[in-house]
Amino acid sequence: FPVTIYICNLIVVGNQGPTVSIVSPQNNTNLTLPVSQSFVGNAADPDQTTFSSYNWSISGPSTTGIFTPNNTSGSSTTTLTGLNRGGLHTVTLTVPDNNGAQGSAQININVTDPNPVANAGSDQSWVYATNTTWPKTYNLSGSGTDQSGGSISAYSWRIITNPNNCASLSNASISNPVVTVAAPGFGTYRFGLVVTDNNGNTSSEDTVDIILNSDAPPTVSLISSSSNITLPTNSITLTATTSSDTTTLAINETSGF
Repeated sequence: FPVTIYICNLIVVGNQGPTVSIVSPQNNTNLTLPVSQSFVGNAADPDQTTFSSYNWSISGPSTTGIFTPNNTSGSSTTTLTGLNRGGLHTVTLTVPDNNGAQGSAQININVTDPNPVANAGSDQSWVYATNTTWPKTYNLSGSGTDQSGGSISAYSWRIITNPNNCASLSNASISNPVVTVAAPGFGTYRFGLVVTDNNGNTSSEDTVDIILNSDAPPTVSLISSSSNITLPTNSITLTATTSSDTTTLAINETSGF
């Protein structure tokens, strides 16, 4: 009897991992601390329609970063919070299938850490008798705000305006230093404050004035525009100058000249 031999080729295809993508945000998205950003992923696999977990992770300068939820089935959406540093970060989404294969996708995010804001406090104004006793002391009240949600780690004060070098600071590295003003004392003293946050970012300088005035009566002097006049000119201008301002007085006299 004739024998028929059938030859067939069996091709075995190994299990392929799912195709994974991060739908939003887009690659190289710019974010600013403090971050609360939603991420949406997607996974596709011809062998299955649901996946056991969506595993989100982040790498970069930040030492913290929390995805909520994470490693959960049926939810491809998460929210990133808790970053504590600026710079370039990489977000990775990894999705395994039921047979142990996995796929992944990555995007970069650029995180900005804003500088802190210094507040040197409110201006102070004081009035003393001319024979007051010196020195006198005043309290500065500085503070700082870290816009990224961190903390202020350092304060730096300086004296900007110091009439007769009468003022000194007790400690330029604390938030509330004491200012001592020695004789002769009167004048306007200006101080500047810069703060540094826990990531090393520094603020712009904020300033505050301490104004020390004397209660002595002003000194007045009169200056005439002319010491002699000739009729029919019948007026002169007198300028009264005080220690604080200048006023021009016009005196018109039609008789007696």
